[in-house]
Amino acid sequence: MPDLLFKVDENLQTEVVEELRSAGWDTCSVLDPGLKGTEDGLVARICQEERRVLVSLDLGFGDSRSYSPRESPGILVLKLKSQEKHHIVAVVRRLIPLVRGHAIGGCLWVADGRRVRSRS
Repeated sequence: MPDLLFKVDENLQTEVVEELRSAGWDTCSVLDPGLKGTEDGLVARICQEERRVLVSLDLGFGDSRSYSPRESPGILVLKLKSQEKHHIVAVVRRLIPLVRGHAIGGCLWVADGRRVRSRS
């Protein structure tokens, strides 16, 4: 499986970036290149151009009519009731083996803390 590249949306803590990096993946934040406040469509296009999987709490990225997973290296939306830092990081830790074991490219993954749904 090819190495994955990730871009973590600005609505997620730096600990999420650190978790993905500690799993061995090249990961950056939307905040790293100074994209804070950038319109979602542009963030999605930048992820496509950089071939990075987008990780976000923004449920709008789960709308496949607006953000086609087929045209992306992958989209991972965290649809969590609790957005406390420790909960988000725990969910990301549980997702790492799933992401490592499956092709994420061209797919939309939605994780709600109890299960993960995937569609292309």
